[in-house]
Amino acid sequence: MLAPLLVVAAILLSPVIEARLHSVDRATGLPVSWVGRRENLEKRILPHFGPATALLGVRPAARVRAPETLGEDWVYIESGHLWLLWSGGVPMLAAFFAFLWLGLRTTGPIARRRGDAIGVAATASFAALVVLAVGTVFDPHLTHRGTADLNFSLLALALVTSGSDPDEERRPVTSSDPAPVAN
Repeated sequence: MLAPLLVVAAILLSPVIEARLHSVDRATGLPVSWVGRRENLEKRILPHFGPATALLGVRPAARVRAPETLGEDWVYIESGHLWLLWSGGVPMLAAFFAFLWLGLRTTGPIARRRGDAIGVAATASFAALVVLAVGTVFDPHLTHRGTADLNFSLLALALVTSGSDPDEERRPVTSSDPAPVAN
């Protein structure tokens, strides 16, 4: 049933597909924008790394002056992991992976065990951490512009414990449950 839909979509989107295929560098097989990013990393970013700078970071601003031929003022680091090394060195990169590991290890069991609002927050937090882990390979912006704030809020909600009956955590909340009574 999906085959006819895919054929129609391919026909309707053929101009988009053709434009994307024309923007691929023939020598490397990569999109032209990726070739430029790789060139920026190799020629402008990586030469700043040495033993001391890799250990403790280069500087907080994750950018270098662009050559005047580019027509831009700055060349920005496009990899989240490299951005972490650039800004804080090995300690910052290690802290990031420790944060991911602890967050995933903590929220995963809560998400599987609980069926209430805390379980939903734990599931959302676990998913956000997985997206952060995968996406940071390519993009440093996942830790900017409020994403970290939302992630910490989800973690806080996921790690709330009721402090009452431990069996309550394992039982999904149903509409027939009585409303909680304030003490």
